[in-house]
Amino acid sequence: MAGTAAWALEKELRGHTRGVTGCAWSPDGSKLASSSRDKTVRVWDVGDAREVSKLEGHTDGMTSCA
Repeated sequence: MAGTAAWALEKELRGHTRGVTGCAWSPDGSKLASSSRDKTVRVWDVGDAREVSKLEGHTDGMTSCA
């Protein structure tokens, strides 16, 4: 079909146990923060697809991150 884009999974970041609600890139593009309904915000090193930090202790699901 003309005008359609082909998408391919490049990396998969595993860790959240419920739906992801938001994401935010670091200024240099090397890290990604993701918020989730699992009450955590996780920070990822996107170069090697590993979690570098997990922010816990929230009392409800997170709706966004920046």
